[in-house]
Amino acid sequence: MSDHQQPAIIAHRGESRDAPENTLAAISLAWQRGASAVEIDVRTSQDGQLMVIHDAKTSRIGGRPRPVTEQTAAELRTLDAGRWKDPRWAGERIPYLREVLQTVPPTGRLFIELKEGPEVVPLLAQLLTEIAVSPESYVVMAFSAPAVAACVQQLPGVHACQLLSARDWSPPRALLPLLGAAIERGCDSVNFERHPTLDEHIIESIHVAGLQAYVWTVNQPTEARRLQKSGIDAIATDRCEWLTKHLDAAPHRQRDSAC
Repeated sequence: MSDHQQPAIIAHRGESRDAPENTLAAISLAWQRGASAVEIDVRTSQDGQLMVIHDAKTSRIGGRPRPVTEQTAAELRTLDAGRWKDPRWAGERIPYLREVLQTVPPTGRLFIELKEGPEVVPLLAQLLTEIAVSPESYVVMAFSAPAVAACVQQLPGVHACQLLSARDWSPPRALLPLLGAAIERGCDSVNFERHPTLDEHIIESIHVAGLQAYVWTVNQPTEARRLQKSGIDAIATDRCEWLTKHLDAAPHRQRDSAC
């Protein structure tokens, strides 16, 4: 993006700076503020329900030090997932993925990060079919290469994204084999952990490979502008509305609506 167009801005776990992450409150706040995209995390309950939560255990957000996968959906729903953020959010619950999908506006897009392996994909496929979700309204991401491959195989028309931590592609010469593998398993994008070595040369190599390049989690305008100038396609942030206003204040040609 040599013309320095604005990247799409993704609300990371919803508008999570101002509301408790991965709750309907944070997700709805992002949509209300005009977000074009929201990112969430998904895990399975003991009884096979797709739940929207980042951590493997419910200690941090619910005060119960047990794995998500060892609790039923009903048990998980008894937890207060908002009070840890601020007492005014008391009573927020861990959402079902079904609930979150139903909040997505016609022009919005949901980035779904699968925190588990390929065994969860049939559950996701069944849910997406049941509620007739358009493939254009969501992207599925995972660190697990088998999970990404399973998504491509089982979700017709899916936009699949390979997540990469900074250690995955350090040194940068390790990136090319990763890009080739992502393409082979059917990805159309890669999503990078924020790192100072992610620059225009790396992003150009991703574009040449035919992939889009995303990055998480960027909360500072100076870093967002650097990545914008480097050609990044999308930036995930905890401060979606705030960061977008700062990018809007800089001269650029608008490419995509965001918060």
